[in-house]
Amino acid sequence: MVAGDLVWSPFKDVQLWPVPPVSGAGDAGRAIQFVADSVEYPRGVLLKGIDEHQPTQAKDYVVSECPHSFTPVGGRASCSHLGAGTYAGPLYLRFGPAVKAYDCPLTPGRTYYFNFRDYFEPRGAVFSQFAIQRRTD
Repeated sequence: MVAGDLVWSPFKDVQLWPVPPVSGAGDAGRAIQFVADSVEYPRGVLLKGIDEHQPTQAKDYVVSECPHSFTPVGGRASCSHLGAGTYAGPLYLRFGPAVKAYDCPLTPGRTYYFNFRDYFEPRGAVFSQFAIQRRTD
């Protein structure tokens, strides 16, 4: 984690977070740390990236085991959304074993990172907010 990175603690349902949007630039982009909370969210969460500031600028969104890493958890495509514009996802984070083919399975209680950056090189500044919803499926 570096200056400007964020921590979601406690992880909770939100419509848009943070306000104002967080920005990231360069190959490292921005990292947001969170813990897979299976007590509060036994089925996990839906996570959407939202950029109303630069809606046409493509971005990479990746859930990883390390900050600023764009290698998805377990190498699973379901843990990333590449080249997203205004909206990314949703990413279906499952706090436990995958149940559906589109699940991004995460180990309960473990720390993960939601990383995002500009899709195109050279990687300029990008902005994002996030919507988090409790899974019911």
